Amino acid sequence: MKDVQKELVRNFLRASIGYGRAGLALFRGKSGLAKNNQATIGNLAIATELLLKTYIAKLNLQLLLKDAPLELKCALSAPEALPPSFKKAPHKIELRSSGFKSIELDEAISVFSVFFPDIKKRFGAHLKFLSRYRNLCVHSGLPDFREYEVQRTVYLYLSLFNHLKEHESELFKYQTLGDKEENEKFLEQFDEERISRVHTAIESAREKAKNIEATSSASVDAWEVCVIECPICGSDGLMFGDTQDDTEYDEDYLPVINLTFVGYSFECEECGLKLEDYIELQMAGLDPIVDRTSESDRWARDYYEDYHDY
Repeated sequence: MKDVQKELVRNFLRASIGYGRAGLALFRGKSGLAKNNQATIGNLAIATELLLKTYIAKLNLQLLLKDAPLELKCALSAPEALPPSFKKAPHKIELRSSGFKSIELDEAISVFSVFFPDIKKRFGAHLKFLSRYRNLCVHSGLPDFREYEVQRTVYLYLSLFNHLKEHESELFKYQTLGDKEENEKFLEQFDEERISRVHTAIESAREKAKNIEATSSASVDAWEVCVIECPICGSDGLMFGDTQDDTEYDEDYLPVINLTFVGYSFECEECGLKLEDYIELQMAGLDPIVDRTSESDRWARDYYEDYHDY
């Protein structure tokens, strides 16, 4: 089965680069087509999905497949233990012909994040955006996106490609996304514009904060949102992100749930401060990591069917 796995990995990577080049050409107006933000994001969203699946498939095809039959699971997990009578050919044919359903983009992001949690922190907001709009871009007609949304999609794909190229140097040895200098220049400009954007957002919020009084009335009951103090006006603001569960067991084998919230963006209705990603939160002086362990009982009731308060 190793030969099929290698073939699928190569195919995923080749397809990712194809969609990636198409998206970059649309973004830079080099495709011969009229500029279209939806088409650009759609191509780069597919390219990103296939890029993540390239890495996942290289690790283990079982992580990529949904509802695979038992025989195939056995063949993928312990090929050396298979008896001589085991027929691999039908499974190889189905794998090559995409006979088995693979995981969706949001599931691929979750798997990838297990192996690269720091990458999830840095690009969490951009991955969430892509997960939300990937299918809409491909299957629907949408109002035009603002330029930043296109740029963040380009930034995400180029950054993930560079990350995996460094991590999997042999697999990516001869793979490029066109003009390397142009791509690197874009990444540098995006980082520079982020600094300028955050500085402008903070100054604007400070001016508005001179004429308002801090309020603390925000209340949410969701694991994707956390109420924190705005660093500019002191009002309650909303930080959006994910709550992560790290469960341990004490000496009596009772669950001890530790919850950590990782923020990816922030909004304050009072002063108008808006921050777009994890790095911008840090630049504005916010700590994107919040301990929510005090809410562990509510988390357990939401996510663990058999949990009882101890």
